[in-house]
Amino acid sequence: MHEDVLFLHSADDGRSWSDPGVAADVLPREPYLCPLSDGTLLLTMHLHPRDHRNSAGHVQTYIYRSVDGGRTWVAYPLTPDEYRPGTGAMSSRNSLELQDKSVILGISSMEDQPDIIYRSHDHGLTWTHEPVTVHGKPPEYTDPLWAETFFWQNRAGRILALCRVNQKQWPIEGKPLPEKVHYDQAERLIVLCSDDHGHSWQVHGNMGDYGTMYPSIVRLQDGRLLLTYTVRSLDLPLGVRAVVGEETEDGFSFSFEHDIMIIDGKTPEGNLSGGGFGNTIQLNDGTLVTPYSYRNADNPEAAGTQSVQMEIARWQLP
Repeated sequence: MHEDVLFLHSADDGRSWSDPGVAADVLPREPYLCPLSDGTLLLTMHLHPRDHRNSAGHVQTYIYRSVDGGRTWVAYPLTPDEYRPGTGAMSSRNSLELQDKSVILGISSMEDQPDIIYRSHDHGLTWTHEPVTVHGKPPEYTDPLWAETFFWQNRAGRILALCRVNQKQWPIEGKPLPEKVHYDQAERLIVLCSDDHGHSWQVHGNMGDYGTMYPSIVRLQDGRLLLTYTVRSLDLPLGVRAVVGEETEDGFSFSFEHDIMIIDGKTPEGNLSGGGFGNTIQLNDGTLVTPYSYRNADNPEAAGTQSVQMEIARWQLP
């Protein structure tokens, strides 16, 4: 296996894009960019065990740091000494800059190892870490809790974590599991919260239905919140959606019962999900920019990249 991270640049607010360029000093896969207030860029990723550059034989996770706008990157390995040698670990989707300008991210393993919070007080140059307690996590839960988590902080200082969890090990209370799903596409989101700067966590609630994942939240210029997420299974059309919500004293509030916006519904009916994501940003003029991918009708199989399409949506809220 050989994968690359490709960077595309736009100088006109997403109307046109450069050709993709291989980032020679960044290992794959699933990179996620996080800009800090001082201009530093942080990028989380993990290296697949089958990648020929991975000599460890298990998932390796790094956070990359750039201080020159993404032209060059320096890697920091996320290998907590609390984990047994040979233990693979996966990180949260984003690293979050808190109100005091410190930065946090999460690391978890599938091998019954502790959930870890990494923390930096110098814009990602150096990191410390600590195991944390997650109150309400099922004792039998074995999937990596922080893997693909999106962290967010409200104005009152509470930190929220939108975590993708295994629906079989952590089902929605009172709601039957879906009967037929492909692989992990019926997993769902749980919301955790922390009132002590991320040192301990507790269950705050559920987010959406089975098959909902890859969330991101942006605070809009008018004060509302926009949640962007992917539906990978069960509820057609598959793809990227958004819903507007509001900030509350204890976190946020989103309604999935009405006003859901379909940003990307191009995966043909009958196909397995072949795309998604959709981290949204808002430009100075209020325009929203959302990237996504989908698999077209020429390639109905889940594997392969021949017919994966990548697009950018520029759109406005009413």
